[in-house]
Amino acid sequence: MKKYMFFMIVVLIAVLFVGCVPDPTMNSDQGFKIVKKVDEQVYNVRMRVGFFEDYQNSYSTLSGASLDGFGMLSGVSWTEGKGLIRGSLLSSSPEVSFVHRSQPLVVKTTDTKLKLVISGDVLNLYCTVDYEPVCQQGERLDDGTYATICEETWEFDYCRLKEIESEKEETQ
Repeated sequence: MKKYMFFMIVVLIAVLFVGCVPDPTMNSDQGFKIVKKVDEQVYNVRMRVGFFEDYQNSYSTLSGASLDGFGMLSGVSWTEGKGLIRGSLLSSSPEVSFVHRSQPLVVKTTDTKLKLVISGDVLNLYCTVDYEPVCQQGERLDDGTYATICEETWEFDYCRLKEIESEKEETQ
């Protein structure tokens, strides 16, 4: 009986440890199982809201024009608890390879304070970087599965506000 109980305890512990091992795969937005890539670094991102000098912020609404399904996003958009902020990158620490200084970028945030930023504000954010692959089905392999071909995209995500530097305050 003691051997049986000991065996059951060992099996239970083994099952618990196996359940704690993280899955090295993830599903892409297209439903393909791919290798998971995780960047555990926290980035300090400095960006200017509104990419164009003559831009007028939409004060937390989506504005712009669309022609045949193409258009332009300016400023801040907020939907379902997630915000998007468009601007230009001033710096990131550490540096990233997917966007460079002065390039336009869009960051994702859940920080509701960022609903109140206006054009010209310089934001200091803490962000994570999220792997967002775009995949398609490749050729059929010998085992009946399909190869998956992915283009890698990375983005700043879960950005939280550290501070706002207002351009208007700096010039007065």
